[in-house]
Amino acid sequence: EVKYSRSAVSYSSAAQACTWCPAGKSVGQGQGSEIASCQDCFAGLYNPGNSACLQCDYGMYSSLGALECIGCNSGKYADQLGSSVCSACVPGTFANPETEGTSAPGFRVCLPCVAGSINTAFGARECTLCPAGSSALAGSPVCSLCPLSFYSDKAGQGACTICPGGRLTPAEGADDLKLCISPKTNFYTGFVVLAMAIPISLEYVI
Repeated sequence: EVKYSRSAVSYSSAAQACTWCPAGKSVGQGQGSEIASCQDCFAGLYNPGNSACLQCDYGMYSSLGALECIGCNSGKYADQLGSSVCSACVPGTFANPETEGTSAPGFRVCLPCVAGSINTAFGARECTLCPAGSSALAGSPVCSLCPLSFYSDKAGQGACTICPGGRLTPAEGADDLKLCISPKTNFYTGFVVLAMAIPISLEYVI
C-alpha cells in the first residue's frame, strides 16, 4: 500500500517489484510509479522507514514528513491520536513527569491541581499551595478566602474550618482560630467602637 513501482502504476505481476517510499513519505495504493510519487506524511503521522504513514500515539505529535513523533513537553498534552500540535494545560491543571512519576514520553491529559493548590496560567507544570486563610477545591484556578465564621490556619487546605461554638470572624480570610470570637465579644467590641465614634462625630457637628 505504501510502495511504488518504477514501471507501472498497478501492482500487476508484470510490474517490477515494489519499493518502499523513503522514511517520512508514503503513497496511496496503486498511485505510484516512481519515487517522485512518494509524498510527505501529513502532520500528526510519521513513517520511520519500510512502513506506511502511522498515527502518532496519545501524548505525542509530529509535523509534515516526520520520521518519528515527539512527546508533548511539560505543561502540554495531546488527547487525540494523530495530533499535529500539543495543547496547553488550562489553569487549574498541570503536566509534569516528575510529579506524575512516569518516564513515558508526552502527556495524554493534564492532571487537576490537588485540593488546596492552584495555578492561574496556561501550560503549567506545577501547582502552588493556597496560603493560610484561604482554600481551593481540586482543579481550581484560584484560592478563595475563608468566608465569615470560617478559618484556615495552614497553607494548602481544600476547605476552611467552621469556627466552633457559633463564634464569628471579624472579616473574610481568617488564618487563625484565635480570630474566631464569641458573638458577645463582637457585640461589646462594636458597642465600644460606636460609643467612641459618637463623641468624635458630635465634635465635628458642634
